[in-house]
Amino acid sequence: MGVYGNGTYGAGLYSDTATIAAVQDSAWPPRILVTVTGLTVGDQVTIYESQAGARTAVRGADAVTMTDTEFVVNDAEYPFGALLSYVLSVNGVDVVTATLTPTLPGGQVALSDAITGVAVETKISAWPHATNARTGTRFDVGGVSMFVSSPRAGAEVQAEFLTLTDAGREQMLNLLNSATSGIVLVRVPDVTLYPGFDGHYLVLSDDSALMTQNGQDVRRIWTLDLVESPGWASSLEASGWTYGDVLDAYAGLTYADLTGDFDTYFDIAIRDWGMGRP
Repeated sequence: MGVYGNGTYGAGLYSDTATIAAVQDSAWPPRILVTVTGLTVGDQVTIYESQAGARTAVRGADAVTMTDTEFVVNDAEYPFGALLSYVLSVNGVDVVTATLTPTLPGGQVALSDAITGVAVETKISAWPHATNARTGTRFDVGGVSMFVSSPRAGAEVQAEFLTLTDAGREQMLNLLNSATSGIVLVRVPDVTLYPGFDGHYLVLSDDSALMTQNGQDVRRIWTLDLVESPGWASSLEASGWTYGDVLDAYAGLTYADLTGDFDTYFDIAIRDWGMGRP
């Protein structure tokens, strides 16, 4: 559950009623539902994800001009196992913070597409080395070697992942076939115990092999050629609950049942629909 807080406010800058909450939902891998209330129409709002002193703007919540007093966004790109803060900035001023320590159910590794929500539960079976390279050209002029080169590029890794079930095999194929821009997000269950693996990676190629030569063995070893990537375009937003999820929860019921359970559309937006009808 998120922690609510209030900041110190300057007259005329923003509403002094702003609150923020961050709650991990029941999807896998879990997303964090960040909700903000008490804003003023016209406010420019940014929500930052902050961990170990480094912070980045949450996808879909970077310099948003408010047309309402409430705001909700899904974060599907955060680390597990470490204290995490969400900082609300209004008109360029940090206002309130919500904190929590997210957990990854199952304790394995999540490979996911944060844009579509497609994911697979897997294990890292090998991550032998990461190679960084520069693109450059050498010129020999008057006995002196001159170089023109690019900055150091992202690391390239040939990593192995293990899926244990036939469902896992199908989920891996689905992720590799549909990954937005060919990018996947690797997240370990605890970044404090297994540092250096989390990140966005472009998948250059993939190969699968049976764990054993038993034709009935459903386990697969996946060798993925990965290159560190900045991630998806900032214009793309992480997936959330859909009207289909609401329809599933209210199958056989009517709109009157829905309005009887919720006072506002905002209440519907912040409902964890993986839990079904309230």
